[in-house]
Amino acid sequence: MDKTITVSKTPLLDKYASIINQSPELRNLDDSQKETRLRSILSTTYLDLTSDFAFKYVFGGNEKCILPLLNDVLNEEILSVEYLQNELQGGGPDSKRVFIDVRCHTAHRDFIVEMQNCKRDDFKNRLFYYGAADIHNQLTKGDNYHYCPVYVIAFLNFRYRHEPNIEDKLIYTYQMAETSTHELYGNQMRIILCELDRLNEHTLTNSKATDSATECLQIVKNISTFAGNEGVVPERYKPVLERARLSALDERNTVQYIHSMLTREDIQSYKNAAYEEGREARNIEIAKSMLSKGYEVDVISDLTGLTPDTISNLEL
Repeated sequence: MDKTITVSKTPLLDKYASIINQSPELRNLDDSQKETRLRSILSTTYLDLTSDFAFKYVFGGNEKCILPLLNDVLNEEILSVEYLQNELQGGGPDSKRVFIDVRCHTAHRDFIVEMQNCKRDDFKNRLFYYGAADIHNQLTKGDNYHYCPVYVIAFLNFRYRHEPNIEDKLIYTYQMAETSTHELYGNQMRIILCELDRLNEHTLTNSKATDSATECLQIVKNISTFAGNEGVVPERYKPVLERARLSALDERNTVQYIHSMLTREDIQSYKNAAYEEGREARNIEIAKSMLSKGYEVDVISDLTGLTPDTISNLEL
C-alpha cells in the first residue's frame, strides 16, 4: 500500500512567507520560487551594502565603519564624526528616505556630509536640494550666514552618462566655479558621485586594490568578493566586515533586510521600463500600474520622477 506524502512549506518559508506576500509582484509565486528568493538573500556571509537597509545599518550610527569610507572617498583625515539629529529622528534603518548625515571633525575644520545610495539616473536636482537643505538647516536668525560646508556623497548603482570626452574614473566631485576661468565660488557645497558600476569584474577580483578610492567602492558594491581576497582587506575596513555579517542580525533586523532586498528586486522591472522610455506618458502608465498593485505614492514618485500630487490625482 502506497504511503500518502504530504508536501508542506519548509521552515524557512513558514518563517518569512508573510514578507514575500506583502509584495504585489512576488505574492503569486509558487512556494518553490519564494523559497529560492529567500535562500538567495539569506545564504550569503555578508549583507548586500547596495540595499538601503544594509547601507544604513552598517554605516549609520557606527563611527568605526563610516570613518574609513569617508576618509577614502573625500581624501581627508577625519578624526571623528557626530551623527546629526535629523538623521536619527527617523527611527531605525528602515525609514523611507535612506541617508546618513554626519558632522565631520578634522584637526583644522568641521564640515557636514550627507551620504546615500542612488538607484536612478534623474537624481541631480534631488542631490542639490538635499545639500541646500543641509545648509539651510544650520542657520538661525542672526547667524550672519556662518555655516559648515556640506558634502553630498551619492553611491550610484548605475552608469551615469557624462558629457563626451570626460575622464573615466570612479569618483567625480562637483563644486560651483566661474565658467571660463574655473575660479571656485567657494567651498559651500560639493556633490560627490561614487560610481559603483564603473568597477568592472577585473577590479573586483583583482588581488590588490589600486588605491583607497577603489577599495571603498569595492566594499560597498560587493563586500563578499572583497572579503574573499585573503590578506587584501585593509585593517581599517575590518569593522565594516564584522558589522555586515548576516549571521549577526537579530530577528527584527533580519526581517527588515529581507524586506529591503525583496522590494529592490520587486520594482526592477518597473525601473527598467521607466528608464528606457523616459517619457512622462509612459511613466504615468507605470505609476497607474503600481498604484493598482498597492505601492505607496512616495515609492512611485522616487521611481518615475512624477510628483506625489500628480500620482495622487491619477485616475485608475
